[in-house]
Amino acid sequence: MLLASLDELRQAGLDPQLLRPNVRFAEVARLGGHGQLLIDGQAITLDMPVYQVDLEQLAQHGTAGVSSTSPSQGDADLPDAQALLSAEQMARHMQCTPPAVYDREKAGEFLAVMPPGRLKGRKFPGFQLHPRLDKSLLKELIAAYRGRGVSLNQLWSFLRTVQNDLEGGSALEVLLGDYPPTLKALDESRRRRFILDMALEDIARTY
Repeated sequence: MLLASLDELRQAGLDPQLLRPNVRFAEVARLGGHGQLLIDGQAITLDMPVYQVDLEQLAQHGTAGVSSTSPSQGDADLPDAQALLSAEQMARHMQCTPPAVYDREKAGEFLAVMPPGRLKGRKFPGFQLHPRLDKSLLKELIAAYRGRGVSLNQLWSFLRTVQNDLEGGSALEVLLGDYPPTLKALDESRRRRFILDMALEDIARTY
């Protein structure tokens, strides 16, 4: 199983559209918990989260080759986008340790929420493990709510709420690359600005 971030794959010259769940896996060398992919004869070390790469499409893309060792035992089946996972469950999916998950939460890269009726035991929405996640937009959203002292439970509510401005879709769907026609016509920066403006309206409405 190939471990990579979306930006790293783009920088490596791979089309993110080649990455799909439940397809044949690229086998990668396992070096200290990272994957290594050979592109045009150059070894590139790739990071989290888990991406699954279609070998045939990689060949058509012109990739030089992939190192051949047995793939790691990762999760081929991603959790439901709205499932609430413990740090331990996140760590198993990511093949890391729970402290590493909490570190990314503290860095504003992961959204953690407190389930209703609980005073401790933060949970991590499962959408954050999905390969199509716009991590940069998520980080900006987390910063917007945190910076204004607003509970991240409110952000989680905003992400799941059906929005007229998104033609009956939700910001969560946009985060996972499912854009309504009105957003498809915009470039990436304008799409992000559109969602951030909606989030700021949510904050102003609620607080």
